[in-house]
Amino acid sequence: MSEIALFALIVPTVAGPSIFVGFPRMSSTRKMHRLITVARLYIIVFGVLSLVVWVALTSLPGLGITYLGWKFTRKMRPVVAQAAFRAGLIALTMTPSMWGHGIVVPAVVLAFVLHGHERLAGIVPILVVWAVMTPVLVIRASKQQLKVANR
Repeated sequence: MSEIALFALIVPTVAGPSIFVGFPRMSSTRKMHRLITVARLYIIVFGVLSLVVWVALTSLPGLGITYLGWKFTRKMRPVVAQAAFRAGLIALTMTPSMWGHGIVVPAVVLAFVLHGHERLAGIVPILVVWAVMTPVLVIRASKQQLKVANR
């Protein structure tokens, strides 16, 4: 709902004739500006909360798939293969990508939906995350092996 529509809904009931008990008639423009500011604040808060809920709902399936993949690859050897597989899971399930007018979607969705050169909008972020995560996970796994060997 736009600010004007919200303003049109709120202002006649508050600033107009007092139909309801408890709604005094507002006479000053200062109170009217305060009402407009509150309406804008509600719109901003609703927009931010909507974005947070949408991001949470789109990332939960990826987190679940990554957790299950992480759990089932604990005994995988060699460590480099384990790290490459886990990095691929993270890259496929959790890499965000921007598309259209600032819409954040999982990059794997773009890789399957788009065609031609546009498909790179989904594939390149996945490859970048995979390239960064593989050495990080290899180093982390080798440090854990050293800790286990020293015990």
